[in-house]
Amino acid sequence: MQTAAIVLEKRSPSRPEEWRDCLSSVGEAGESAWDLTSDDVGQAAFMQPPTEYETTEEFIESGTSKDHFKDDVPFIQKSHDNKAFRNRDPRPDHLAYSLTNVQMTTNYQGGGNYGTIKTGGGFNPRPMVALRKSAGWGWVMEEAEFLAGRAEDLDENLAFEYSREDSPLTWTHGADERLPVQDQHPLFLDCPRTYRWLSGHGLWGDTTGGTKIVPADDNQRTGDCWTPLDGSEPLRPNQSHFEYRELYELLFTAEYTRPFSFRKDASEGNVLLTAVLRGQGKTPRLCRRVIPFSTESTGHPFGPNTPVADEAQRRIEIARNLDGLLSAVDDILGTEIETGDGKSNKSPAANYFHEKVDDRFFDRLFEAGTTEEEELREYWSRAVGGIADEAYRRSRQNMPRAGEESSKWKRLGEADYEYKWGLRSHLPHLG
Repeated sequence: MQTAAIVLEKRSPSRPEEWRDCLSSVGEAGESAWDLTSDDVGQAAFMQPPTEYETTEEFIESGTSKDHFKDDVPFIQKSHDNKAFRNRDPRPDHLAYSLTNVQMTTNYQGGGNYGTIKTGGGFNPRPMVALRKSAGWGWVMEEAEFLAGRAEDLDENLAFEYSREDSPLTWTHGADERLPVQDQHPLFLDCPRTYRWLSGHGLWGDTTGGTKIVPADDNQRTGDCWTPLDGSEPLRPNQSHFEYRELYELLFTAEYTRPFSFRKDASEGNVLLTAVLRGQGKTPRLCRRVIPFSTESTGHPFGPNTPVADEAQRRIEIARNLDGLLSAVDDILGTEIETGDGKSNKSPAANYFHEKVDDRFFDRLFEAGTTEEEELREYWSRAVGGIADEAYRRSRQNMPRAGEESSKWKRLGEADYEYKWGLRSHLPHLG
């Protein structure tokens, strides 16, 4: 999308051959920049940074390359999530997509490898958080056209301005070059290029480094059009950012700065969140969530001080109160799980509560402002009340059986009383 936006800044191609000509004119490498490899090792290609060596054999003998990729696709070879959904009928475009991810998503620090500046701190690549009105490939052109006339605005509030001195296709630079971020195009494509395909030898090589975009400051801000800011730093996502409580903060409060993509006026569409997270055993794990929205009000409904934000806050507060109530009855029933270190975790019933609230949180949320407030409150009270009832039933079932029978019935009575009156207090709309 960035490359398409760069093309659309000056030209308006429509046919495939016109797009090919326009893409070849980006930067100075010509058509070879879009080839996977080139017979000339000094010529830039996507999987082949130019080198000072005259032949591939010299490159291999130099010790710069390592022949140790006999496994799966490099970098994602341990991604069990991806392997579980491996395509059994792959096409060339699937390979191209995989190679693109290999070249453009890797850690920023460690092992002598230069990573992408658009990685948050050396662990997880930055998330994509985008507001899209179109679906499928139509969104690509929608986003490219939106960015084409606004690239100059991407360096707002940065400590520098982009000069556009370097080619936006960073893989066309020599291996191990260091490029100041302020010399780039605002929509530059960062390609750390840790791996290269050694043409004619049928093996992967490890360049032990690649083009490195040097940040202008410690927080590595680049004006990335799809990355929210957490304070003054790009968001470093984890699993919680894909769940309803953190999504509320991200979409409807001033806790985060929403990305540039949210400047669109959209009354319907989807919010797309996706990121490759570092999982257990340091294996990458793809997380993705799509939130459809539709509202009859003008503009999009995200940000604080909107009817939708107010309704979301009410839902969060009710869920938080019911979570506290379930924790209180868990204490009475003795169903919290001891971890062995003097701490206790939420019971399975409490985890169930948050999972089900997460499934329902955005239901009818975007009707706020057009549907009667009392109707939405009653709807949410019944939805979350039903979830709480099932969670409490599970807590009673998980009550430890050990101890005196009289003590057991006493605790059940206390818990039933606490839950009944707590539910009435937090959900008065249930009557």
